[in-house]
Amino acid sequence: MPNLSQSLSKHDLGFLKIIAQFWGVKPSGKNRKNFVQELSAFMLQPNNLEHVLGDLPEDARTILADLRQNHGQIKYSLFERKYGIIREVGQGKRDRDAIYLHPINAAEYLWYRGFIFRDFFPVQDTIEEYIYCPPDLQNILPDFNIAERLSILQPAHPDHHKIIFQAEDLLVDDSCTLLSWYRKGLPRKESDINLTLLLGTHFQPRTIYPISIDYLKLLMEDCGLIADDTTPLVESIRVFLADKREDGLRKLFQGWVHSNKINELRLLPEIECVGDWHNDALQTRQFILNQIFNLPTDVWLDLDDFIQQIYETNPDFQRPSGNYDTWLIREKTSSEFLKGFSSWKSVEGRLLRYFLCGPLYWFGLVELGSRDEQSPVLAFRIASKIKDILTGNKTTDCLPKEEDKLKLQSNGKITSSRFVPRTVRYQIARFCDWEGIVKDQYIFQISSPSLAQARKQNLLPQQLISLLRKNAHYFPANISKALLRWETYATEIQIQHTPVLQVRSPEILVAIQNSRLARHIQNVLSPTVAILIPGSEQTVQQGLIELGFIAEIKTTNTNL
Repeated sequence: MPNLSQSLSKHDLGFLKIIAQFWGVKPSGKNRKNFVQELSAFMLQPNNLEHVLGDLPEDARTILADLRQNHGQIKYSLFERKYGIIREVGQGKRDRDAIYLHPINAAEYLWYRGFIFRDFFPVQDTIEEYIYCPPDLQNILPDFNIAERLSILQPAHPDHHKIIFQAEDLLVDDSCTLLSWYRKGLPRKESDINLTLLLGTHFQPRTIYPISIDYLKLLMEDCGLIADDTTPLVESIRVFLADKREDGLRKLFQGWVHSNKINELRLLPEIECVGDWHNDALQTRQFILNQIFNLPTDVWLDLDDFIQQIYETNPDFQRPSGNYDTWLIREKTSSEFLKGFSSWKSVEGRLLRYFLCGPLYWFGLVELGSRDEQSPVLAFRIASKIKDILTGNKTTDCLPKEEDKLKLQSNGKITSSRFVPRTVRYQIARFCDWEGIVKDQYIFQISSPSLAQARKQNLLPQQLISLLRKNAHYFPANISKALLRWETYATEIQIQHTPVLQVRSPEILVAIQNSRLARHIQNVLSPTVAILIPGSEQTVQQGLIELGFIAEIKTTNTNL
């Protein structure tokens, strides 16, 4: 950034004389170079500066405070929106009309007194125009009570976080769920994936965003766990699942931080991005993370105040060129295009809310607060424990250990908590049917189709027996018997949607008739075929496992 002397030297002699007039100095230099040197030296004398500052209007002091807060420079487009234009006029009109004696705002007041200048500076791969205060002049300016003049986040009102949505590490568990689905070789389009994710249930319907399968898929790709076509990268998955939860969460976070595939703006559910224009999602994400990491931890802050502060200080955070008219974005409900800076709250404001009530909440970095469970999210706070994990300040003993056991019932139903080792749940999911989540418990069912699917991947019932014996609280003897029989005979019983019960041998039907399942038999057609009472299929299937048999329910009608 140019110093004061360099900044002054870019102006004509008439402009320099205007500044000298306001500072009460008459440089003796006969040429512009000497004039600049004398004027610069005079302005940098503390006593002279103090005299000029004594007459400085309050709104001009606010501008200088804002510049100091932003390292001495503010992008011109933002400066103009906040403080007004600095009129561009030729030397003749300026001197003839003496417009410097009648500034239209505080910006012009400072301009004609040499406190601020205008120039182009490089920003990444381009250049941007800025208003700046030369560093040597800025260094001797007072602080102007910056905290009182600028928008500083204050603690949120206690009513705004009566209900707390706590920071958790559920993303680790949801990743395991999706990886097991892909490893099992099941449908891979989001519309065909019949999975319930914990982060799909732990959200407030109105204002906390549920994670999507598509988002999680992109994250798995960025972390090197699946290929672009969702093919599992087995060795990477093995290492990831064996890692401690802290390491797993950190790996996911780093994958997101550096992702070039995830584009949060285009994931906003309220808007639609039209056309092939490009936005830098990575740069936007890193800007927002920098803002978040500079906030105090474990302090409740008002969400709207945070958005307002970004609006006042860095509104162009995702549009460095201020291109508010070239991006084609429209409201989904009304199809109205959101153009111009007046649409900032509908685009950038929503994006900031999405980050806080979406990804940052999913990673457990923020906790959210509301008046009640039906009200919008009003407050947030940075969770110091998760922040330390994600930044690597703490690597162990921060999250619960995965030491729980599976709950195995005699009917083949398996229940797994979040804290069963992920490697175990991943393998169970490959052997069993997925039945969903109930109160944060994963429910699986041993079935003939699931065992057949596993066998296609060279997973045998004997391996499931070993897995269950090692990791279940209790291992019913009938489960081993049923699995070994299936390994020998495969499906011995079919339940068709007539509903018809077909068995491999008469002895099996006799065993069923001598059990409590007999009450579900409506009629016996032959030594190996019986009619079931409609609606009893699932009950019979689970009861057969207790007898040591694994049955298959066919979903199409079959003629006898």
